[in-house]
Amino acid sequence: MTIKITGPWTLETVRTYLTDTEIPVQIAALNDDNLPVLISLWFSYEPDHIWCATQQGAKILKLLAKNPVCAFQISSEHMPYKGVRGHANASIHESDGARILDKLVPKYLKEGDSKFAKWLLSRKKTEVAIRLDPISVTTWDFSNRMTNS
Repeated sequence: MTIKITGPWTLETVRTYLTDTEIPVQIAALNDDNLPVLISLWFSYEPDHIWCATQQGAKILKLLAKNPVCAFQISSEHMPYKGVRGHANASIHESDGARILDKLVPKYLKEGDSKFAKWLLSRKKTEVAIRLDPISVTTWDFSNRMTNS
């Protein structure tokens, strides 16, 4: 698949950023009134795919099943401002929910044996994966102009 990239980063820099970043992805999907709904989810990156997990009854699953084209953004609110945003095709993968959750819990909760981690992992059977296949990506990086020098 070809991903259209604009901005200062190469595809390799985008891949590195998505692999190393430990902040949630924001996903915008359209509701029945054709208005955007924004949700934040933990994500894991596998080459050219952004994976998330959520529970079976989550509204985002219904919205993406109806209209799989969505927007996404992964960027920090802290300086230096940099990140990735774009458009993607989303697909729902019920059989991958537990596998993705097993990746997300240690990534975001460094203590995998915490009470919260155990609670999340106890719900694996009803976890559903969302795969975002980026179509276009825009990057930005203001590190050079936001340094303290």
